[in-house]
Amino acid sequence: MEGNVSRSSLRLTPTRHQHGAVLACRATNPDLPTSVMEDIAQLNVHYPPRLELRPGHNLALDNIKEGDDVYFECVVEANPPVHTLRWFLQEAQQK
Repeated sequence: MEGNVSRSSLRLTPTRHQHGAVLACRATNPDLPTSVMEDIAQLNVHYPPRLELRPGHNLALDNIKEGDDVYFECVVEANPPVHTLRWFLQEAQQK
């Protein structure tokens, strides 16, 4: 039985872009073409938050006037998802 066992290893350094990707190990034998075997695993890559602060539509950051009603979006990509988002203006938390 020992002579019939094959092993192979893969070293992988996953990135955030590979989160959810499917990794497969496939065994084939040209003498038995219909006996292809495969095992798969879906990657769950944990990575820190990446943030992007976006001004609202039609908002020109260089033309904000006192009293203007402005809004911003904070878009976060992270795994696991962030638990809390807070807004700060000049180090003072906004509510």
